[in-house]
Formats: sequence, structure tokens, C-alpha cells
Amino acid sequence: MTFKFQASPCWALFSALILLVSVPAHAQEAQTPISPAELAALTTKAQQGDAQAEFTLGVGYFTGAAGSVDHGKAVAWLQKSADAGHAYAQANLASLYISGVGVPKDDVAAFSYFQKAAMAGLAKAQDNVAYMYAVGMGVDQNYKMAYVWYDLASRNGMPEDAQMRDTALMNMPLNEIDNARKLAGALDPHKPVFP
Repeated sequence: MTFKFQASPCWALFSALILLVSVPAHAQEAQTPISPAELAALTTKAQQGDAQAEFTLGVGYFTGAAGSVDHGKAVAWLQKSADAGHAYAQANLASLYISGVGVPKDDVAAFSYFQKAAMAGLAKAQDNVAYMYAVGMGVDQNYKMAYVWYDLASRNGMPEDAQMRDTALMNMPLNEIDNARKLAGALDPHKPVFP
């Protein structure tokens, strides 16, 4: 008996919301109102290429903490920060592509950005990459890779993903199981580098 993963429209919205509200402590200021003086200083830093400032502005414009909700500005700043390698910006941008907020809905782009954040060690992004592999959302369905990413996420602060990892294992061809276990076991969940 096998369990098949199914894509759920609720997952996309939940994924988008969980990442946008689960910003790290250093970005919490983006969820509270930013004074005009602070906004000016933050904008100057962002214009000089400071990825954290770009991320904070992106979240600030998404939430309205930067004075108003402006999805265009939010996406522009998140894009700059994501391009600079900021994992939380990459994950948030992926969430926007999943939900189609501020950008056209694009599961392939979402997968790409989630994968970048997952490679940087962001556990929720690892969970999202695993799910996308499991259901074939934005990427070809691949239970072996779903297993690997669920395993990484489960060892990186998301213990509930161990059950999803085992579900992926049950759906995997028998000849891939040992290879999947070896690959997952050889990777550091905080900075996975694939051979």
C-alpha cells in the first residue's frame, strides 16, 4: 500500500504566509512601522547593495510597514536581495511566485528560488523543495529527491518531516531506496552540497 502525495491549493497559500511571517529576528523590524528617517536610511543602504536592507524593505513594502503596501516595490527589493544570495529573500520570493502575488504565478520559478534557499540551509525551504518534488510542482516528480530533502529538513529543525520522508520512501522504486538513504545521510542539512 502506498500513499500518493497530492498538490493542494491551500498549501500554496499556507506556504506563502508561513514564510512571509517567519522572518528571522533581524527582520522583525520590517513588520513594525518604519519611521520616515529609518526608511530613508534603509533605502540608502539598500541602494548601495546591502542585501539585508533590501530584504527588510521588501518585507516592509509587502506588509505595509514601509508606509504602504506596495507589491511592486516589495518584489523589486526581494528580487535584488535574492539575487545577492539572501536565503530568506529567495524563500519569500518563491512564496510570491507560488501564490501569484505581485508576480505572475510560476511554479518553476518558485521551485528555483526555494531550492536556492534550501541549499543555503533554510529548513522551511528544504521542506517546500521536498513537497514540490513529491507532487511534481514546478519540477518533475521525483520521490528520491523528495526523500532526500524531507530528510534534510527533518534534521534541520523540522522533525515532523521525518514522516513525510518515510511516505516518499514508500512511493520510491525499491532499487532507489539505498541510494536515497546514502545520499541523504551524506549531506549536511545546514549547507547541503550535492555530489
